[in-house]
Amino acid sequence: MKVWFLLSLLAGLCGLPATGLAQTAGPDGAETRAALEAEARMVESVRVEEGPEAALARAEPALARARAELGEDHPVTLHLMANSAFALGELGRPEEALARLDHVASRWAALGWDRTAFSQATDLYRAGLLAELDRNAAAEALLTTLLGQPDLSSELRLRALTQMADVLYRQSRFEDGLAVAAEALTAARTLYGDRHDQTLEALGLYGTGLDLTGDDRALPILRQAVEGNVTLHGAADRRSTTTLYRLASARMAAGRPDLAEPLLRQLFMGEPDLALRAIYGHRLALALMALDRPGEAEAILSAAVEMKRQGGQSLSAASSLSMQASALDRLGRHREAEPLHREALALLTASGAGWEAESSAWLALGDNQRALGHPLAAIQAFARARDLATDRLPDGHPRRLMRDQRLAAAWLDSGQSDAALALARQTADAAVHRLRDARANGDLDPWDTRRAVFGTLVRAAWDTGADLPSQSR
Repeated sequence: MKVWFLLSLLAGLCGLPATGLAQTAGPDGAETRAALEAEARMVESVRVEEGPEAALARAEPALARARAELGEDHPVTLHLMANSAFALGELGRPEEALARLDHVASRWAALGWDRTAFSQATDLYRAGLLAELDRNAAAEALLTTLLGQPDLSSELRLRALTQMADVLYRQSRFEDGLAVAAEALTAARTLYGDRHDQTLEALGLYGTGLDLTGDDRALPILRQAVEGNVTLHGAADRRSTTTLYRLASARMAAGRPDLAEPLLRQLFMGEPDLALRAIYGHRLALALMALDRPGEAEAILSAAVEMKRQGGQSLSAASSLSMQASALDRLGRHREAEPLHREALALLTASGAGWEAESSAWLALGDNQRALGHPLAAIQAFARARDLATDRLPDGHPRRLMRDQRLAAAWLDSGQSDAALALARQTADAAVHRLRDARANGDLDPWDTRRAVFGTLVRAAWDTGADLPSQSR
């Protein structure tokens, strides 16, 4: 039997001709097998033409019959399971989809198909599901294995490179991700030229990496990617909206939330997919917070948290939950915010989110505790936030200055003026050096860090009767 129908599905995902991937899977079977083969082809057709919900409704009874009459590991059963997994993924049920594809992949390996093009294409889809579930280390490991296979085609290698760049960005490894994105862009231009889907996707990822590393070339490159996708596919196409989101994010990074907000609102209001709508909502809330509109931000974040929880994205939900709590703090609703801060911190810690996410959550909790008049709890939270960042960020980095200032202010609140003054002097010295760079000055201003640093220094000096350092006067 030719499993051309399975290969056609995977080829469609990867932009490859199905005939170039043909494999055999044993002799033709009996009537039941032929009927289930036809049903598998129909499920694939329904998924493409009518959508994943209709495809899943058709696949499930056929899969149950295949399991009963052909066996769990029969090629036709595996094909139906793969088709149902793709439908589940499109329906926003990534955990179920991944479980089924993991089983399919393991059986293909047992059958000796683990180095065929269709199994490699499935691994790309599995990596995407892992990233969607915030399991980025596992996604990176799978992609690393795939990219290490010498028989990987140029087309699949390009797909793997673009996914790897995204996964590295998700782990805040921006320089590594930018290098991979540059490699993907070169490969795409070699294979397809400048005006092709894959080239524009790589261009968008490259622009994202430039944005994340603070390179001024990001905005024009992302505009170019948006214009290219809109020209090829129209403004409503997923590829166009993805590049538009990247452009909005770059405008945020450039200190222009006023320009980013309408783009993000357009994406948020027009997106039917709940997982993507939650992502757009989170970024829109960031823009609204920067524009001092916390009430609007809190309402959007509340919806985004629920969407992410429904999609099994616990780590991403924790990030939105932490920001929702901060929005409540900005509205003066500190008691409502406190349990959200603590829940977000617990989720981030349990999921191994990394020091950056944990440090930010501790910082936010410290602000909340200080507002509630709990100076000792605030000191503990700020100290933890500072400890997580101190060994990982260079002297004078805005996030280090912010944490030092908050801790010094909390010490002042509790009457520990001498300790506060020592830290405030140190922070002010670092801020002076940092502010000599006009670009760094822009980094500090959105969060009023400069004013806060020197305000804390003056307050600490006043409380202790000490003189200010001459360079900070």
